[in-house]
Amino acid sequence: MKVGLIGCGGMGTTHNLSLKALSTKMNIEVTALADCRTEFLEKAAIQWPNARLYKTGMELLETETLDSVHICLPSYLHTEHA
Repeated sequence: MKVGLIGCGGMGTTHNLSLKALSTKMNIEVTALADCRTEFLEKAAIQWPNARLYKTGMELLETETLDSVHICLPSYLHTEHA
């Protein structure tokens, strides 16, 4: 399963680490990551060195073909990205 993660801060880190743990038992790979904050994006990419990196979630959504996307952004941005 190809997964994208939009937002790599607090909640995004929780989702990222959970996906990494699940990937040891299931066919899951985060293939795309997005965050406007470079430091959070780079930290998340340590778990998934082959993931493509994006500055915005919309760019990720427009470019990638994924099975699932985790939207870990502030609540007011959820609707726009969903």
